Amino acid sequence: MTVANPFVPPGDDPYADGPLDPDLHAGWFVDDVGGHGARLADFAQQLHVPGIARRGRLVVVEGPERSGKTTLVNRCVQLVRERTPRGTVLSTLDLRSVSHTKPDGALRSGHEMRWTVCRHALEEASWLTDEQRTRGADMLERPSVEECDPGLVYRFMRRNLVEDRIAVVLLPTGPADIDAANLETYDGWMGPGMLFFAERTTTPGSMPLVRRPPRPDSLPLLSLPLRHLEPGEAWTVVERRLSAIPPGSGLPRVTEETLRRIEGLNRDDQHTIGWVVALFRRLYGRRISGRSEFDGLPFIEFPEVTDLLARREPEAP
Repeated sequence: MTVANPFVPPGDDPYADGPLDPDLHAGWFVDDVGGHGARLADFAQQLHVPGIARRGRLVVVEGPERSGKTTLVNRCVQLVRERTPRGTVLSTLDLRSVSHTKPDGALRSGHEMRWTVCRHALEEASWLTDEQRTRGADMLERPSVEECDPGLVYRFMRRNLVEDRIAVVLLPTGPADIDAANLETYDGWMGPGMLFFAERTTTPGSMPLVRRPPRPDSLPLLSLPLRHLEPGEAWTVVERRLSAIPPGSGLPRVTEETLRRIEGLNRDDQHTIGWVVALFRRLYGRRISGRSEFDGLPFIEFPEVTDLLARREPEAP
């Protein structure tokens, strides 16, 4: 019987490096690294679902590449679902599949991205009638696609939310410079009944988002910043996953000293929870499939790690 890779969640593609789904991977979260638990607690403390009907909000999860931004958004949305009172309908518009590139490969401008996201939102908004969708689509064409104001359509959609319905909108992620401008625009469109979630990839030189003054119809932008792993946190991530290995599996172990050496060679801009999990997914995948030159050794040592990092091959399970 093939032993399961301890770094691949059940049912996931072993080649993929995707976010965790709270409904499927409840036991896979590591809250005490990268700021995840603290940021989820911040959101939980400020979340009052009935209040969204009166004042909307934009929530932005910020952090470096592969720091778990999408996973945190998924967990926040799950918390919204859990706290939605009986009798209130929660509609979720997941627009994260909207690409920041056009079919011809060219990058969409900020206006083109906002227009495309708005067009998809019209199609996904379950509370709109066909007549209302047609009207909204017409608004996106006047006076032209280039000169229209997508914000008018969002406000139109918002006005058609009935009192017992709340809309959660998951925005797509694009290049950092376009994202900053888009998010500031989305923040200005907030209003009763709508809770927007967005992700923003940051670097050490990223400018903070502009925060508008509070308005009567919406709460101020809420930023949930994630960070790189601090010394010792990589060991926490790996040790947590290795604790799930059943006795007698034959899988190798890892020492804390090896993790310290990995932290020493890794660049700060890469040292995130996603990077660590992907690295060990590949290491254990090679051992399980018998493709590693280190098969049979009881521990994954530092030379095995550097050997894998030096290879120019696609990630394997």
